[in-house]
Formats: sequence, structure tokens, C-alpha cells
Amino acid sequence: MSFKNFILQPPEELIKEISDLKNLFFEIKEGKKFGIKLMNKNTSEYWISSTNNIQQREATLKNILTKRDDWNGPWRDIFSNIPDNKILDDIEFQHIPDINLIDSKELFYQHFSTTIDLDKIKVFFMSLLRAYLKNVKTDQILQSKLREMVEDFFKPKKEEKSLKLMNLVEKIDLLISS
Repeated sequence: MSFKNFILQPPEELIKEISDLKNLFFEIKEGKKFGIKLMNKNTSEYWISSTNNIQQREATLKNILTKRDDWNGPWRDIFSNIPDNKILDDIEFQHIPDINLIDSKELFYQHFSTTIDLDKIKVFFMSLLRAYLKNVKTDQILQSKLREMVEDFFKPKKEEKSLKLMNLVEKIDLLISS
């Protein structure tokens, strides 16, 4: 089983780590119930926001979308190819009735800002990788390369405004399979 398949269908004992990682990524505050997925219709890339009031949050997000200078890193990466006059037409708003039911796929394909606590995310990610590696034959050299790859990923370059975990996951699978 690849690391990608492992994280997209995690074993029962890793559900808590995945849940904690979701809370960090989506910045889910205690008591938030709903979500809104903003998807670029041209590329199918998306960003998710948690909320308790979908209509109010959607109105706020639409307002921010019309002010390109106020965009965070993920928005720049996901929506910057859309012309100003088409921004609200080319972004689809999908309501999420229960933010806690977002699956692993959403988590690992989500763009996240490099301004959030990358060290915390790295800790959770490393625990997932260690759990996966228990069932994979590796040596010290491979483990060292994997550790270095993870460290490098979580030290983004200045020009990187957002990251996507699936990019790292796929690199790990390539390294392990080579």
C-alpha cells in the first residue's frame, strides 16, 4: 500500500491525528459546525472555511474576493488566474453541512497558508509517516532521506505562500518506490 492510500484511508488508530490535522488546516474553532468550499471552476482547486453561519460567511468571503490585495497565500495560489471581472463567476461556493465530516482527501489536497503553525503540522504529519513506515521495509539511509524531505517541505521558500500536503505525500511515495 502506498503512503497516499494509507493516509486517504487511515487505520482506525490514526483517526485522532487526522482530526487534529484537520482542525489545524481548516482553523476549525471550538463549536464550528459548517463549512464553505470555494472552488476555482477553471482548475478545480479549492479552499475550505469553517463557520457557524454559512450565509454570513459566504457574503464576507465574496466581499474579500473582490479585494485581491486582501487575499492570503492559498487564495493567491488558487484563484490568481481568474480575471477580476470574473472572480465571483469562476468560483463555486459549496456548502458543507458538517465540517467534522470532511474526509482525508479534502485535507491532503487542500492548499494551506505558510503563515499557520507549520511545526505543529509537521509533528502530526511525521506521526502519520512513522505509522506508515512500520509496515514498510526501510533502512537508515531511506529514513534519513525521508526526514530531510519532510523538513525541507515544512521550511517553505519566501515566494511560497501556500503548500499542499499531497505534493509531499507523492514525493515520499516516489522515494520509497525507487
